[in-house]
Amino acid sequence: MDFCKTFIFYYIKPFKKENFFMLCIIALGSLTLTAWGISSSYALTSLANHDVKKFYMWILIMIVSLIIWSLQIHLDSWYYTKVVQKMNTQIRIDIAEHLGNIEYQDFHQKSSGEYTSWMTNDINMINDYGYATLQMIITQIFTITFSSIALFSFHFSLNIAVFFFAIIMIITPKFFSKSMNRKINEVSNANEKFTNYSNDIFDKYDLYYSTNNEKILVEKFEKESLKLANKKISLATLTGYMYGTNNFVSLISQVAILLVAALLFFKNIAPIGTITAAQYFSATIFTSLMGISSNYVELKTTQPIFEKFFKSKRRVNNKEELLTISQGIEFSNVSFKYDDEVVLDNVNLKFEPGKKYALVGPSGSGKSTILKLLMGFINDYDGAITVDGKDVKTFSKDSWVNKFTYLEQKSPIIVGTLLENIDISNTNNQIDIANLMDRVGLSEWTIDKDVSSYIINENILSGGQKQKIAYARSLIRDTEIILFDEGTSALDRESASIIEEDILNSNKTVIIISHHLTDDIKSRLDTIYYL
Repeated sequence: MDFCKTFIFYYIKPFKKENFFMLCIIALGSLTLTAWGISSSYALTSLANHDVKKFYMWILIMIVSLIIWSLQIHLDSWYYTKVVQKMNTQIRIDIAEHLGNIEYQDFHQKSSGEYTSWMTNDINMINDYGYATLQMIITQIFTITFSSIALFSFHFSLNIAVFFFAIIMIITPKFFSKSMNRKINEVSNANEKFTNYSNDIFDKYDLYYSTNNEKILVEKFEKESLKLANKKISLATLTGYMYGTNNFVSLISQVAILLVAALLFFKNIAPIGTITAAQYFSATIFTSLMGISSNYVELKTTQPIFEKFFKSKRRVNNKEELLTISQGIEFSNVSFKYDDEVVLDNVNLKFEPGKKYALVGPSGSGKSTILKLLMGFINDYDGAITVDGKDVKTFSKDSWVNKFTYLEQKSPIIVGTLLENIDISNTNNQIDIANLMDRVGLSEWTIDKDVSSYIINENILSGGQKQKIAYARSLIRDTEIILFDEGTSALDRESASIIEEDILNSNKTVIIISHHLTDDIKSRLDTIYYL
């Protein structure tokens, strides 16, 4: 699917019934305003002819039209928001699905703040310059159509004059198209940077607090906010120039149509009501044409935003499934550089099923990098990593990752219930939660808390509690291989020993990184690799 070319209609199509009803609501609004304009013109003609009965009839029609129009505005606002929110949700789902299917390294080329900006700021821009603009364009098309029919009912020459000036109005906004695209892109990028910078500032709050530098928060936000403001002001300035130019052309065109209507009246070709009709409907048509021209330019500016969402290449998912590991995993002359700094240099390792290993070495020797290579977080390495003699890159990501549990020092916690954090895939509803919590040292939580409704987040948990939850999560997944990167570093020695003992007593392949390898642990390892 080419999102870049069909993005708006791609998201309208799944909700075609809702959008068709929205179309009917828009048409009703344009129709009532047209009825009001025609009634106003004929009311003036009736007044000039001293036809009191018809005058009051047309006034009544005007009042009814305005009542219907007022009700239509309320319905339009409510239903439009309802439909747009459905489409927004679908966009967010598609973004999340796409990000979940790109390479790990591609995902981490951007920060979480930038992705948050996609889901918030950019969606808002799509609403403002995409859906709202498209709604205005459709409204304007209906308005032009009904107004043209109304003018034709008075005299066809009015339509000819309108057509001539319409061409001029359509051409005018094209001079602003490229500049508008550039400015919209600049605002989108500025929003990303501001969100990213904001996250970074708040993440460093403890640093500012502990050094009595809270005022830096204000200074930094002021500086970054001004940068964002300048980009938005620049966009607003260009938008103002575009609308100002279009308004000038529109007003000149309306004056010309008014002169044509006056000429028709002076020659007794059309009634006096034609003058008000020409004034009202020409203003409506030219304003709508001006809107279509400008709004079409705005509509196209959302295209780069969608291009950004789906720019990263998706993973190839038609790879071979890895069913089991019988011989083991082998590193053959594996090398890896990070920013031109050598992290691994021709490393050779072998991990056999069911055996226990430790990676030992100073900081920066590549221990954690080896685990990331095993997890598939890093793919741009030299050398070969094979499983049972076959290159790991031939296997699908899902079947490969399902072989591993990765217990790291900083254990991630999602905002959700305790049960959702433990059974993260929601694959095992029959787990013995009491036994599981006792096994990881969190039995006290099952006494007075319902794990299926107790909400947790990173801010209310200690580092040790997070690591215990991560280990409980690994027990449910029950994978063949456990990668243990300082996974008990935040626990007291007794609690850490219980978990480490549990892991080493299993029949799983275990690869440990630890700065505190006790003699007991060393004696139970099959191989210690020194890096």
